[in-house]
Amino acid sequence: MSDSLINTIGIMLDYYQRTKMFMSEDNSELKMVFVGALFQALIPAFILPASILFDIYGFRKVTALGLLLVAAGLVSGSFATSIWHLYLAISLCVGLGTGILCTVGSRIVPQWFVKYRATALGIQASSVSIMGIVTPFIMVAINDTLGAPWTLRVLGCALFTIGIFSVVLAKENVHHRTATAGEAKHHFNYIGVLKNVDMLLWMMVGPIQAYASYILYTFLPPYATYVGLSSLQGGALISTMSAIGVVGNILSGVLGDKIGNLNTFVLSMTVASISVFLIWISAHNFAVLMVFVLAVGLNTGCYYVLSPAIILDIIGIKMYSPALGLSYLACVLSIGGPPLATYLNSNNHHDPFLYSKIISGLGFALCALLTVILKYQMKKSLFSKA
Repeated sequence: MSDSLINTIGIMLDYYQRTKMFMSEDNSELKMVFVGALFQALIPAFILPASILFDIYGFRKVTALGLLLVAAGLVSGSFATSIWHLYLAISLCVGLGTGILCTVGSRIVPQWFVKYRATALGIQASSVSIMGIVTPFIMVAINDTLGAPWTLRVLGCALFTIGIFSVVLAKENVHHRTATAGEAKHHFNYIGVLKNVDMLLWMMVGPIQAYASYILYTFLPPYATYVGLSSLQGGALISTMSAIGVVGNILSGVLGDKIGNLNTFVLSMTVASISVFLIWISAHNFAVLMVFVLAVGLNTGCYYVLSPAIILDIIGIKMYSPALGLSYLACVLSIGGPPLATYLNSNNHHDPFLYSKIISGLGFALCALLTVILKYQMKKSLFSKA
């Protein structure tokens, strides 16, 4: 859900900028970027309280709340006449709802799988990414024919209709939930999580990976317009990234079970960083950009696939709930990435997207380095399965 909605926000922001819908406001470009940045930050920020709600009320009520927030936020955003309206509707309402839905997936899947946990999480993430394959084309078509307001209304109603099936069909592993619910003190042992050095190191990876990935989704559509591509081609790039992400998420899960979750994450972040510096830096046409999105899209979704399994490896099932919430809460720090990139880009008239590329590539590289340190800290070896 989060990946497809991030794609959605990027396409809508590009449409607003191209049509100069809010250009009468001061610093409109920076404000528009902050809409998406705040949305991205609020998703992990609400995973911690959503996890507490999950323990108290169960997943059905929590999932229904998340769906209502997402649908209401998108529909109300369609009536926005000022950028601050988008802050309330898209950033706040949709961001909180998406955080709830991400929590549900991260909590239920590990209940049912142990041996092939990473693979199951990869399949779960891929099923969500499938939405992002067709969504950009639909959004571009509706934007060009009916306008942005109707795009948000149609999207909100469609997501609510599809999501309601999850409330009806999914269920928890009752035996697992009973076992953990009886140890409620572990659910709120946040001090114990923060005392774990390995967990703190992994919590540093989250916000860096989040801002590096979000820069791709935020700046790729306007970059496509900058190099002379049409809005349809820009949408095709995002759609392709989502499509290859389906394969990448499953592949990350399978590799995580085969060669280790940390090893897989290091490999993915390294490939993503190399793709940015070798391909995106010099990409000025549709063919080269398509090669880039194929390479980077295969790897950017691995954090949300592997993170639950890595957290379980680090801290165990008893403290999984608070550790998951805190690790995603740390991702709120990524809120500064896109605005910083926008400010730096505005001061570079030769290549206004250069700093975005550099920040994204360095972010993926730093994630790989920190994960290597974490692996050595846990296993005292760089070549073991972990």
